[in-house]
Amino acid sequence: MSKIIALTQRVDFITDYNEKRDAIDQRISKLLFNCDYIPLLLPNDLAIATVLFNIYKPSGILLSGGGDLANYGGASPERDELENWLIKQSIDNNLPLLGICRGMQAIGNHFGEKLEQLKNHVATTHTINASREVNSFHNFGFVELKTQNFIATHLANDGSIEAFKHNSYNIYGIMWHPEREAIVTSEDLNLIREIFD
Repeated sequence: MSKIIALTQRVDFITDYNEKRDAIDQRISKLLFNCDYIPLLLPNDLAIATVLFNIYKPSGILLSGGGDLANYGGASPERDELENWLIKQSIDNNLPLLGICRGMQAIGNHFGEKLEQLKNHVATTHTINASREVNSFHNFGFVELKTQNFIATHLANDGSIEAFKHNSYNIYGIMWHPEREAIVTSEDLNLIREIFD
């Protein structure tokens, strides 16, 4: 039986209808499914998400990208609340956790790391570890790790941290979006499988 992976969603504001909607790029659900995982889409309502999490008992957690954290100018504190709760679930239940872009920012922020505004990191590509080109869609990132909780595993050519892993927990973050590539790279498929298998 395939493993269930809890997946967070962005919050979109539809002003014409005065609505807040949970949304996810369909490509990330397909990416998980193609890796033989079942995505469990969690709403940005902690009470409902907690019930779903406890019923379906996911084997891992993926914090998706999209938008900024509320304390860095974003407008969805309910998502921050949910993702902080999920990080705690990862720690308390030894569940593997991957954060993509905003998800990595949420992880670092949870552990006391400070984000900084970055130049030339939105809608572009850059080289990481002097060998691989990745996409980039973020306004904020980590220039250094101050808390000693993480090891930087990938650096951009400007020295900013593109990926890290936690020293004690099965927690990882990447700033690029594997799902936004025309063809997902074998490196990213292997990384996702290593984390969740």
